[in-house]
Amino acid sequence: MIGWLCILLGVAGIILPGLPGWIFIALGVLLLADDIAVFSRLIRGVERRWPQTRWTIRTARGWLGQSQESQGAPDEKRCDGQ
Repeated sequence: MIGWLCILLGVAGIILPGLPGWIFIALGVLLLADDIAVFSRLIRGVERRWPQTRWTIRTARGWLGQSQESQGAPDEKRCDGQ
């Protein structure tokens, strides 16, 4: 619910002067990424396109109390038994 409210505020911020729309949209996407696959893919795409944002995104998700499991590719395990 809060994620959708942030996205609505972000859209209003794009139209209204003085309200930072992109910040609210980014916050809404981060809040909804665990529940909506499109937003999760969007975050992974941003991390792949701009690797320097990975730390910022993961830190923000940690502050929001969200799991880190849905971010990025799963860790690969070694197949040689070690």
